[in-house]
Amino acid sequence: MIDQSKKLLDESSQYRSDEMRGLRWHFTLEREHFDKFIQSFLNFVKMRSKVFNKLIKHFERIGYDYVELFHEFFTNQFFGFLPLKLVLRVFFAYLNEGIKIFYRYGYAILRTFKEDILNTTDPELITDLLRDKCSKISEK
Repeated sequence: MIDQSKKLLDESSQYRSDEMRGLRWHFTLEREHFDKFIQSFLNFVKMRSKVFNKLIKHFERIGYDYVELFHEFFTNQFFGFLPLKLVLRVFFAYLNEGIKIFYRYGYAILRTFKEDILNTTDPELITDLLRDKCSKISEK
């Protein structure tokens, strides 16, 4: 399923509704498949975002395991990072839109706190920093 998903995302005519509907609800719980899924996401975003590339290079330079961060984001549906009201919004958006919602929220969190992340040089503090910053997000 992951290889099929990657192939569909890489094709220029990726918006064939029947095939894309099959990708919508795919969410694996096996770590090996999840790692492939995350790698596919990382490759997809790296091609399209200078900000994301800068953050990934920073993570690699300081020795931070960003794959583990995404694993925690996605498997817990941002619970422990975002306030409960927002976690529920993410969950309902996931039910409506599919897995792409997790990617959008994950990317939005990293982009929002980009400067704070880039100013942190201790890899042990990154996850705590994101938990702290995200917990203070409010609906206005």
